[in-house]
Amino acid sequence: MNNNHWLKIYASLSLFIGLGFVTFLKVGTPFDWTNEAVEDQLWAWRYGMPTLQLLTLGWLIDNLFSLLVERMRRADPEHGMPRLALQLGRIVIYATVLTLALNWVFEQSISPILAASGVFGLILGYALRGLVTDIFSGIALHLDPRLSRGDWIDLTHRGREITGKIVDIEWRNVILLDTYDNTILVPNGEFAAALVVNRSRPTPATQYLAMIELDVTLDQDHVLAILTNALQRTAASGTIFADPAPQATIRTIKDGCVTYGLAYHIDLRHISHMRADSLVLTHALHGLKMAGISVIPSIGRVLVRASDGIMPSLPKTISWGNALSQVPLFKPMSPAELARIEQESRLVRAHSGQTLIEVGADGDSMFVVLEGSLAVIVETQTERREVSRLWPGDAFGEMSLLTGAPRSATIVAKSETALLEIQKETMAEILSENLQLVSAFADLVEARQEMSARARAAGSSLAHQPTRRKGHLAAIIIDFFGLAKA
Repeated sequence: MNNNHWLKIYASLSLFIGLGFVTFLKVGTPFDWTNEAVEDQLWAWRYGMPTLQLLTLGWLIDNLFSLLVERMRRADPEHGMPRLALQLGRIVIYATVLTLALNWVFEQSISPILAASGVFGLILGYALRGLVTDIFSGIALHLDPRLSRGDWIDLTHRGREITGKIVDIEWRNVILLDTYDNTILVPNGEFAAALVVNRSRPTPATQYLAMIELDVTLDQDHVLAILTNALQRTAASGTIFADPAPQATIRTIKDGCVTYGLAYHIDLRHISHMRADSLVLTHALHGLKMAGISVIPSIGRVLVRASDGIMPSLPKTISWGNALSQVPLFKPMSPAELARIEQESRLVRAHSGQTLIEVGADGDSMFVVLEGSLAVIVETQTERREVSRLWPGDAFGEMSLLTGAPRSATIVAKSETALLEIQKETMAEILSENLQLVSAFADLVEARQEMSARARAAGSSLAHQPTRRKGHLAAIIIDFFGLAKA
């Protein structure tokens, strides 16, 4: 694009110099059109040639101005000069050239012309007042430093709420691109009169609020902890900002329901607020279900209630069947088998910073995360680092439960955490009655080990090592539980 601009500049400059040289050869002066030597020339030389010279000068200035605008756009693609400014600049350039031609070449005063055009302008302006309003509003919007191309805004237009990015400001319209990539044209006059919230100023981090209604009988501190953990999980995925920190708060209490607000910040250049809302609420609902809260319909709306009302301390009477059914390892199990695990599992609580298991330690149980978050720590000869984070619905320790293998990583609670611990004795009874689960468990564990090994290899300089050959793990499980002898 720059090469094209420079080509036009060279062409206009060459033409301007060439016209001056030809005029000099003909009348002895390149630019002095009031010279007596010019007075005696034909009309084409007296009026045509100087007018052409001025138009060529205007073309040269126009090309230089276009090159400047293009460089500004390349330096800042999001906030470069809009096309309206370029078009206005060109109008000013050529209007100035024509005014100089009337005054210098044709020796005409421009005052009568301006007076006549004023009356005509009033008549035309009244007839085209909508167009005139749009044009001058576009100029005002362009000059407003609080709005520029690339800004994300919320616009209330004709009773409709619009969220979109300013693509350009043209003669008549502001062009927006909404979160669905639809192009929206808003007349400049209507845009200037509308309520506009600029989400990109003063920083690109803009706050949104997702809302969720829960039963008023629930322990509010407990619910806030679950919702805060859901926000932290969403922030860990990179969807929302971790700083400013997201926050769960109580907004209103009405008709037996508490409305909780989940406040978070996002950059609209990377994700829409509707997508962010969906992810935040998905993690919130998942966390509530894992904590033993079920979703039930009530009078045309969805209310979330505890299985037994108030749950200040997560009593064992709460049903964990839904939480267990979310664990991939337990997908092949029947409802009766899940009920047995639920009945015989043990609720474990851990405080922030508490170590639940140490790498290399013996163990024959696994854990399912119900609340909070935990860090998976791997130690090498040179470092100790967190390789992943566990959230509600995640499980760990299945290799120890199924094979008696030592713990492969250190698990540390990062917040107040609740877990279910499943013992070997419980699993032994289930496997002895359903041997088909052995191969299903082996396939699921081997697939998870393969994914974990690849993830760890990607985060370190160690090459990925293939896991055990298929079927070998099933034999180890059978031997560990003594099923071959049964």
